[in-house]
Amino acid sequence: MKHIVRNMSIQQKIAWTYSLLIAAIFICQMWVYNIFLSKVVQSKANDYIIQSLKQTNSKIETYINTIRIMSNGITSNSEIREILIRNNSLAEKMPAKYQLSYADNLTITGEISKLTLAYDNINSVQIYTPYYNYSYNFAGEFENYSNIMNSKEGEVIRESRGELLLIPSRKEYVDKYFATDTAVFSAVRKIYDYKTGRELGYLFLNIHETALREIIEDVEIGTTGVVQLFDNDGFYISSANPNVIGTRIDPEILGRIDNMGSGGFFIIENDLIAFQKSDVTRWGVITRLPVKEVAGELNMLQTTNFMIGILGLLVVMITSFILSKELTKPLHILVKSMEKVRNGDLSSRVHVNSNDEIGNLSKVYNHMTEELQTLIRKNYEEQLSKKEAQLQAIQAQINPHFMYNTLDTIYWMLVLEGQDKTSELVISLSDIMRYSISDKDGSTVTLNQELQILNRYRIIQSARFENRLAWSILVPDELRSLYVPKMMIQPIVENSILHGMDNQKPLLTITVEAFIEDETLVIRVTDDGKGMSEEQVRTVLTDNISKDQKHTGFGLPGVNRRVKIRFGEEYGLRISSRLGAGTQVQMRLPIIKKVNMEDRNENLTGRR
Repeated sequence: MKHIVRNMSIQQKIAWTYSLLIAAIFICQMWVYNIFLSKVVQSKANDYIIQSLKQTNSKIETYINTIRIMSNGITSNSEIREILIRNNSLAEKMPAKYQLSYADNLTITGEISKLTLAYDNINSVQIYTPYYNYSYNFAGEFENYSNIMNSKEGEVIRESRGELLLIPSRKEYVDKYFATDTAVFSAVRKIYDYKTGRELGYLFLNIHETALREIIEDVEIGTTGVVQLFDNDGFYISSANPNVIGTRIDPEILGRIDNMGSGGFFIIENDLIAFQKSDVTRWGVITRLPVKEVAGELNMLQTTNFMIGILGLLVVMITSFILSKELTKPLHILVKSMEKVRNGDLSSRVHVNSNDEIGNLSKVYNHMTEELQTLIRKNYEEQLSKKEAQLQAIQAQINPHFMYNTLDTIYWMLVLEGQDKTSELVISLSDIMRYSISDKDGSTVTLNQELQILNRYRIIQSARFENRLAWSILVPDELRSLYVPKMMIQPIVENSILHGMDNQKPLLTITVEAFIEDETLVIRVTDDGKGMSEEQVRTVLTDNISKDQKHTGFGLPGVNRRVKIRFGEEYGLRISSRLGAGTQVQMRLPIIKKVNMEDRNENLTGRR
């Protein structure tokens, strides 16, 4: 992120700053709106939806209470109870396929008919005993008594004390025994012998699910809200969509319901989920509708706020870009002027007619360029004068021909006296001085000439160090005709002696090689001396200049600088060294083949 901001122009930074500021305000506005929306939704849910669900539960409880009264009337009917007592006693003596007599069936039917006549949604009435069964409004086979008692509901039924139990809708029961697609729920009650407390059987009031559906469909919650009835295990008992009866509520929603207790609301996927459980039936009612519908008129307000925010953001962005462009226009003028100065045009000036910070900056810049132009002119004049003075001083102090003739005279005198070694040193020194001072061939010589002068330097150093130096020059003949800058190899060898000579080692071996690598001439000087530390290696090209070398420009820093200035940054010196193992210096040069003396300088600059 910092990299992106750093690479932005000031114009872009100003524009984006204004834009982000407005965007932040817009986001805060929407955040506040959402908080307000949440409070509105909460208020409406509490005031309207939850109350509607409570009223629905109350209606269902009222209906169940009528069922309870009806079931109590059947279980407490003396004639029905006497028939069950008598027939249970007979069935105990001969239990195999015992059946009620036609007269007893007729009596029970008559009594149940009188008690259920006022109820339209009764599917059937059944009485189960361990020995026989009775059914009112039933056309089909009976459900097995043991199957009922061994089921999950059977355990609850057996443990009951005569209170009314509600078994959720059983569509599969109706499909099996009635060949219809209408689901039923059952109200179950034990039948007792009041005198002995003996259990006589179980009453099943099978009631059409539509009785519950009529209640929940009568409830209106918004335009899309649908109320559904679910049992204590989360299965749908009744719904406007019969296909969901018997299916279970979504696990995520059911988990939230279980954690919230008897009632409440929550939001999932932009929908409001509200529910309310009944302490009487242990059932619950649930509804789901979009939050936007609950918010009502706030939807229009949200849309309006959003459009105003977007429009405001666009206006601010356009305005900020225009404003930032005008503010940064003088800076662009200043940058263009600086580009001209960088390219060497020191006469470039900036004309900004303002008294702000940019105007002041422009004035300072103009003054700076004027001062720089003056300083460069003065420096040039001073350097020119200094060079002329140095040249005159050298010419006044030394006559090169006089010095060469003197050294030749000393050489022949030593030869006549038989001092061959000393005479060889004198002639080597004379050749080196002629080579370094003479400029008849310009600043470029063949590699062979450099090696010849290096051999003269070797003679002098070998005499100085009493044969503690060993030399090896490995340069192919085909490379000796290539041209190189003058006095480039000797400073490198001198560096090897300076940093390699070690009193602990009797002999220092120096190897000079030349080869072609990647279309580049490489001259490598290697020694097995004491070597240099990493710190010395890092600083040798800048700091390793002796007092005698500082004014000649022939030390390693001078060599490296001369090569790079002349041929480019890809050329120059590379140094590697290790303490106790020696040093290696590589000089990389372009391959230069001389055509003639007149084209010398042109070839040096053109063939790289």
